[in-house]
Formats: sequence, structure tokens, C-alpha cells
Amino acid sequence: MIDTSSIIVAIITALPPTLVAILALRNSRQTKVAIEEVHKTVNSRMSELLSATKGESHAEGMTAGKLEEREEVAQRKNNVV
Repeated sequence: MIDTSSIIVAIITALPPTLVAILALRNSRQTKVAIEEVHKTVNSRMSELLSATKGESHAEGMTAGKLEEREEVAQRKNNVV
């Protein structure tokens, strides 16, 4: 016959780690969802920042290019006269 006390001890010994593992798995799934939400928020903010920076840099480049062009025209006029 099988000794039931050893089975009971085995069940009692195995139950807490099993429950802890199940709870950890559940919490990791909840954490994963939260992390994904933060990731999406950060990515959208980064996209907005990159778009704004790109537009601003383009405007600065255009302004610098026009200024340089005006300086070249002024230099040509000075050289011609």
C-alpha cells in the first residue's frame, strides 16, 4: 500500500511554488500589456518630435540657403562694379 502521508507532503511541498509561478505568469502578462502601452505612447511622441524637428530643420536650411544666395548675388554685384 502507498503511504498517503508522503503524498500529502509532496502535494503540500509542490503547491506553493506552483501557485507562485501561476501568479507570476499572470502578473507578467499584465505587465507586458502595460509595457506595450508605454512603448506605443513613447513611439508616437518620438514620431511627433521627429516630424517637428524635420520641419524645423528644413525651414532653417531654406533660410540659410536664401541668405547664402543673397550674399553671393551681393558679392557678384560688388565684383561687377
